[in-house]
Amino acid sequence: MADLPPILEVWDFSNPEGTRHRFGGLAERAGREKDYVYQAEAVTQIARCQSLQGKFDLAHAVLDGVRTLRGGNHPRVRVRTALERGRTFNSAGDRPAALRQFRTAWEIAREHGEDYLAVDAAHMAAIASDLEGAEAWTQKGREAALAAESTAVLHWLGPLHNNLGWSYHSTGRHADAIEQFELSREAYRGEGDAVAVLIAGYAIGKTQRVMGRVEDAVATQEGLRREFEARGEEDGYVLEELALGYAARGRDAEARAAAARAGELLGADARITEREPERLERLRELAAD
Repeated sequence: MADLPPILEVWDFSNPEGTRHRFGGLAERAGREKDYVYQAEAVTQIARCQSLQGKFDLAHAVLDGVRTLRGGNHPRVRVRTALERGRTFNSAGDRPAALRQFRTAWEIAREHGEDYLAVDAAHMAAIASDLEGAEAWTQKGREAALAAESTAVLHWLGPLHNNLGWSYHSTGRHADAIEQFELSREAYRGEGDAVAVLIAGYAIGKTQRVMGRVEDAVATQEGLRREFEARGEEDGYVLEELALGYAARGRDAEARAAAARAGELLGADARITEREPERLERLRELAAD
């Protein structure tokens, strides 16, 4: 029997349709090779791909079918089914239903020693919760990650702190947000995820600007721009923040240049053009001022 790839290695989150096709092929292959647990796990990921594409009813239907598969009652499959149903509810805007599924996933995973999936469930429960719940679930997830036998579970420390940071940011607790973003950055640095380190830095700089610490914010984002350039890359979000920071400091020519380039980069993202047209309009206005 040939080895089947780990579920996470199959994913390309920028291409859910292509990923869906890969999981479909792997599910068929696993069935032929009588690896029924992997087959059922792959089907849960097909549902996740459909959810990411906004096909929520179809995702739920696929998850309903998992229970009929020969591997559908395996604990790991039950965890993944609850996780993906929860993600589908959350993406569709039904946070209470999502939270119930994430709690179920957490409980099954903890009972059966599925540490990686347990902390995934905690991080999703934090996203679906109010601020008090987000704090509690972040702490649960952090404790579980640090206690896990596998160091792979430590991957979740970065997302846990990042998500709580944005929860604090959205409620005006900006100093707490920066503290969480710094913890997130340290976790990503320890994991060796260079891009995630830069993204955490962006979050720190954005929060500095919102707090009125504009000079600090500009310095942070300028440093990030240099680091992206050293990688041969540009980041539209960093340039957007630079445009806003330069404008606030009266550095108008620099603001116009940064806004124009940010608009080009962010405008190429279909999610932003569809969901945040006002963001692009603000950049166009800054570029024209």
